[in-house]
Amino acid sequence: MQKHLNFFTPYQKVHKPSPMKNISMVFLAIFVIAIASYVILQLQMMILKKGIHDRQQILDSFDQIQVQYLAETKQKITDLTVFWEQMGRTKQAIEELDNINLELVKAIFANVPQGVLFKELDLSRTNLTIIGKADTRAAIAELEYHLRNSGLCTNLKMINIIFEDNKFNFNLQADLL
Repeated sequence: MQKHLNFFTPYQKVHKPSPMKNISMVFLAIFVIAIASYVILQLQMMILKKGIHDRQQILDSFDQIQVQYLAETKQKITDLTVFWEQMGRTKQAIEELDNINLELVKAIFANVPQGVLFKELDLSRTNLTIIGKADTRAAIAELEYHLRNSGLCTNLKMINIIFEDNKFNFNLQADLL
């Protein structure tokens, strides 16, 4: 076989691919990469948002627990403060009553005439009851007189006087001021 010689071969153009075909392939590749990047970016954003949301819920629950703990602590402090104030007032009232009762007992015993013995002295906030023995009726009357004039009691009543075993047993009641 013979080869044919073509004298026009050096003058013929080499057929190069068209630049438009290359550009369209590049644009297509860029477009596919852009879409894939956008999808991947959106997925990463969703994952990050979910992680942020989960962590925010954890932080909110801790904040809520702390707020609840603070509210409970403040309520306990308020309750204890009120209780402490009530205890102080109660203690002061008891001390005042003790002082008043002590002063009242001292005043009663300061005015007991000779020959009068107490069997029972019942003292409450409002009432005074004395059960005792005396040598004479005059000693009982003197005790009653001193109690009336002391200003410590009102409505003084001698409930009974009974003569037994050479002594006068008496029962005296009064309302305290």
